[in-house]
Amino acid sequence: MSKVKVGLPVRLFATTAFPAVSKNDKLTKARETMRETGWRVLPVVDSMESMKLLGMLYRVDVLRITSSRSEALVSNLMSEPPVVLTPEESLDSALDRMLAVDEWYAPIVSESGSIVGVLGLENIIDYFLKKHPNKLQLPVKDHYTTGVVSVTPDDDIRSLWHLMLKRRYAGLPVVRASSRGDRILVGVITQYDLLKRGFARPELESESPPRRVRVREVMVTPAIGINYNATLLEVATVIVSRNIGRVYVTDSKNRLLGVIDREDTVKTVLEV
Repeated sequence: MSKVKVGLPVRLFATTAFPAVSKNDKLTKARETMRETGWRVLPVVDSMESMKLLGMLYRVDVLRITSSRSEALVSNLMSEPPVVLTPEESLDSALDRMLAVDEWYAPIVSESGSIVGVLGLENIIDYFLKKHPNKLQLPVKDHYTTGVVSVTPDDDIRSLWHLMLKRRYAGLPVVRASSRGDRILVGVITQYDLLKRGFARPELESESPPRRVRVREVMVTPAIGINYNATLLEVATVIVSRNIGRVYVTDSKNRLLGVIDREDTVKTVLEV
C-alpha cells in the first residue's frame, strides 16, 4: 500500500510503558484506568506476571458499562485484536496491515505470547515529525475529510452517547449555527470526556431519574482547530503534542469545513 519504505522493525517505534488489565479485573477498574491514563485501548493479559496477551479492551466498549457497581469482568467485553505484530516485523508491513482494517493500535507480542509493546499511529507521526518533517509539508486543504457529523452545545448527552456507540465515533465537533446557517466550531467532545466526567451509560448511572445534561457541560473549549491553509506538519505537531486523535479544519471565520485524523495523516505521508 505505502510508497514510503521505512525498513525498520516495529520494536523501535513501540510504546513499551503501557497500562494493561487482567482478564479477571472488573470492567469498572478498566474504566478507571482509562480515565486516569487517557489510553484508548488496553491490552488484556492472563496475569501481570506473565503478560500473556489474551485480547484488547476498547474505550467505546467501556462506555457500555451500566453502573459504577457493575460486577462484569474485563473478559466479558475484551476483543481479539485485528492485528498482532511481532517485534521484528517491519514497520512497512505493520502499517499496511493496520491501515487495511482501520486500526490505530496493534499489540506487539513476543514468541512466548507476552505483550512487549503497543504500536500506535501517533508513534509513526512522531517519527516523521522528528526524522522527516519535509514529508509533512503538504497542504491540509488537499487531504481533509468533509461531511463531518457535528453536535450543538444544547444537545443532550444521552443522545450523543447513543450516537457514539452506534457509529463508534471517538469524538465530535461542537458547533453553533451562524446567522447564515454556517457551522461555527465552538468546542469538541470525545469518548474520553464522557468517561472522565462519569457519563458512561448516563441514563443508567443514577438510581433516580437522571438530570438532563447538555453537551455544553462536558465539551472542551476552545476547540482545537486548524486553518485549511495550514500544512500537515502543523496538524502532526498538534496531534502529538496534545495527544489527540483528530483536528478539525476551519476557514478564517472559524466555519467547520472538515476533519483530519491520525489515519489520514499517516496515509498521506506514506503515499508521498
